[in-house]
Amino acid sequence: MTPRDIPADISRDWVLPDGRVRVQVVPKPNIQAIGGLDTFTDQVTAIARTRVAQQSTIAATSLTIVDAFRTAAIGAVLAVLVILSLTMRRILDVVLVMMPLVLSALLTLYVAVLLSLPLNFANIIALPLLLGVGVSFNVYFVMNWRAGQTNPLARRRRGRSCFRR
Repeated sequence: MTPRDIPADISRDWVLPDGRVRVQVVPKPNIQAIGGLDTFTDQVTAIARTRVAQQSTIAATSLTIVDAFRTAAIGAVLAVLVILSLTMRRILDVVLVMMPLVLSALLTLYVAVLLSLPLNFANIIALPLLLGVGVSFNVYFVMNWRAGQTNPLARRRRGRSCFRR
């Protein structure tokens, strides 16, 4: 088989009128694994001497997103600490609000590493929501504790239920 035997509609996608040929590279390393995409990008870069491949762009974009997430997460935690310090005015209360949040974040990361779960962009979007919900409920519990309520989740019975006999 020669290049002339290739149908015109396929040849149009792979050969330019000036004779240059499109090259498609399929990754050998598992690019879903940690470091796999970086390995593939380095291998392509070593051969092509340029970083114009789509995978290189994806890798650079993902690094930018992860760096932005890291910066935003640190900023959010610092902002929460400042707001809690100003509103609660007690170090112990701030610690009581933040400790379950920090512990749950560390345990989540530990389980993700232990089970080799990839951190994808859906997780990154959900984490600020979990941070907000985690802080708000912890604030409710600490404020109830401060007010003397020992069992804030217990349901109080008022009067007699219409279903009891």
